[in-house]
Amino acid sequence: MHLKLKKNKLFLTGDIKIGKSTVLKRILNDPYFNGKVVMGLKTVPILADWDVLGYQLSSLSGEKAMEFARVGDQGVEKFNKYSVDSAVFDMLGVELLSDAMAHADVIVIDEVGIMEKNASVFRNCLKRCLESERMMIGVFQRRAHWFLEIIKHRVDVRTLEITLENRGNAHLTVLNWLKNSNIEKIS
Repeated sequence: MHLKLKKNKLFLTGDIKIGKSTVLKRILNDPYFNGKVVMGLKTVPILADWDVLGYQLSSLSGEKAMEFARVGDQGVEKFNKYSVDSAVFDMLGVELLSDAMAHADVIVIDEVGIMEKNASVFRNCLKRCLESERMMIGVFQRRAHWFLEIIKHRVDVRTLEITLENRGNAHLTVLNWLKNSNIEKIS
């Protein structure tokens, strides 16, 4: 007997500002997802006159949000120019992912990066999402980090690198995978 592995986890990766989140939005706006419960989280930049002052973690709908990074030295954790509060991932991130695991057909994460490297409760929750039967579509940074490498090298995860050359039609590639490949179709 041969068991066919379901690759029902898909992550987009690529350079910063290449369009990963835009491709994800195009995928989720396709009629394929009509009638499906899509839940999860996203990171949203906090802007002032086009300058990024920080980031917040938000539900996909934007109803729940908390700041987790801000330019400056006010936090305990530091990443480049940002002070990071990884407890936001351990609180709100876990809440959003747990709700998605309980109620969603599709779990969305936009994006997994390295600012949450010290959020062990969040990482464990994300691991449970990856181990679940739920379809998952997400974005992760291309930067090297051990946790991102674990996600990328899981046998049930498919990745697509977004480039300047493919970003205009990458959503069609993903939708083709969803409709015609061994990525589980949502009932």
